Amino acid sequence: MGDKPSQRAGEETGRRSASSLIHRQDLVVALIVLAIGAFLFWRTLLFDSVPASLAQDVKPETFPQMLLIVIAVLALFLPFEHLQKRKQGIDLDSDRRVRPRPIVFLTAGAMLLLIGVMPTLGTYIGLLLAAAGLPLLWGERRLKLLVPYAVLFPTLLFWFFADVLQVNFLPGIVGHPFR
Repeated sequence: MGDKPSQRAGEETGRRSASSLIHRQDLVVALIVLAIGAFLFWRTLLFDSVPASLAQDVKPETFPQMLLIVIAVLALFLPFEHLQKRKQGIDLDSDRRVRPRPIVFLTAGAMLLLIGVMPTLGTYIGLLLAAAGLPLLWGERRLKLLVPYAVLFPTLLFWFFADVLQVNFLPGIVGHPFR
């Protein structure tokens, strides 16, 4: 009857229900990530076996499986992240009230298109296109910065993984540029 709004708010926070421990929106995201991860993990079980002479003590599915397990473990923490952020005075939902800008969807579309054509173009050309195309899409117009970045970064990245770490990539239309 004489309850003040601030009194009722204090009582509500004092009686937190179990559902407030789990952020529902983040739970949905975590479940989606776990479902995709489970599907991809299952797909790694279908990888062809490698002859013992080429295996180098690591099966082809080992790295993707380890990566998927790490992603799954991180996804399990996602519904509870709001508790830690709340202690720090951060409201995770404040930014979620603003709709994503169209560039987010353009970037996602560009990346999906790039992944779709990468088997034909090859990994190296795909990296070059991503390094040049995404900054252009985002509005970068300083060619003195963009051109060296778009050429050097993917080239060094590809060289390091392909030649130093001996990772096999899709050759595409140009083959392996360093062999």
